[in-house]
Amino acid sequence: TRALAFNLRSSIRAPSRVLLSSSRRGESHRLERILSNRGRGSRREVSEIIKKGRVRVNGVVVKVPSAKFPTDSKVFVDGDSLEAVPLLVAFNKPLGVLSTMGDPSNRLSLLEFAPPKWKAMGLHPVGRLDADTTGLLLFSSDGALTQRLLHPDGGIEREYEAEVEGNPLARIEELKDILALGVETSEGVFPATLLDATPNSVRLTVCEGKYRMVRRILANAGHPVTALHRRRYGKVVLDDLGTSEQARLPAGEFTEVNGAALEWARALVA
Repeated sequence: TRALAFNLRSSIRAPSRVLLSSSRRGESHRLERILSNRGRGSRREVSEIIKKGRVRVNGVVVKVPSAKFPTDSKVFVDGDSLEAVPLLVAFNKPLGVLSTMGDPSNRLSLLEFAPPKWKAMGLHPVGRLDADTTGLLLFSSDGALTQRLLHPDGGIEREYEAEVEGNPLARIEELKDILALGVETSEGVFPATLLDATPNSVRLTVCEGKYRMVRRILANAGHPVTALHRRRYGKVVLDDLGTSEQARLPAGEFTEVNGAALEWARALVA
């Protein structure tokens, strides 16, 4: 039996350093907005910093807050580099973490992992994963991109791996047809595409993110879920986000989305 490529007992790590990249290619903004978006302070505060000659852009001192520059410009304040706002960041959400930026009952949430300056940068989670679901959760700094990623009309696939009860492999063709036609739930009828199955697991895609939808679909199709993991959102694949030191992005850590996946995201809002 092929084991699913995730471990629900992974220990929760402290948040890692995030390598930040530019937002939309070719965009230009006022310098005061760039500094404010990068978490340096309010528009009024950064305007005073700029006027005092404390800011260099691409190696040149700039004293005009309204001067426009590309959003990926190299900016230094008092000699210290000010990181650019990423368009998209990926997080490998551990088991038991709420997909909210804080919780009134002090349960473990994204607040314990995301750098505090992200709020000032406008970075926010793209939808949610249930506390008992692990895997890929995206953060976006662009509201239009977030809406594009979430809207069901966009047809953007989310791929999941699920450990389930029953033996889906024994009825794989029947199950493919059932999921393709759509499974009725209390929230409506939702289709899914079955990609693979073993005697105790399935891999499938959906194009909508209703609350606990994947769990409801599989339960109503005869295979209640015992563990669920999201491995892909559109062109962003969790298994592709590792480094030369670590083949996979560890649970509880963030990394920027770049390469072909970043170009795909940019194209969605071009």
